[in-house]
Amino acid sequence: MAAKVSDKIHAAFWVGLGIFTIVQSSLIPTMLNDPTVHRLFFNLAVICFTINCVLLGYLAVYLPCMRVTTPWDIYCPRVIPTVTIIFLVGGGCMMKALWPVYAFLTPVILSAVGMAGLFSLHFMPFLP
Repeated sequence: MAAKVSDKIHAAFWVGLGIFTIVQSSLIPTMLNDPTVHRLFFNLAVICFTINCVLLGYLAVYLPCMRVTTPWDIYCPRVIPTVTIIFLVGGGCMMKALWPVYAFLTPVILSAVGMAGLFSLHFMPFLP
């Protein structure tokens, strides 16, 4: 029980830090409206993020709904490496797209937001 509470506190810290980073850096309005954002790389990053969401939705929602009990690495062994490669390409593209705006703070901002996105899954009620 104490380990679960500790995990939730840790996750809440990262989610709070991510929200704080997004608000203080005005990340969303900057990504959408700032003319110095490199649009080609930003659009490629959004495409990579969308592909990853579809693949992870396939693994986390579709396969359990279809009652596939075979582990992911056996049933569809190429999905996780594909997600990893697409994540790295998308992260690099987002870094390149936002570098003209935030410069050396870009990796810090994107890391905080990425960790917040990862740890926000602790608060999804349908996940174990």
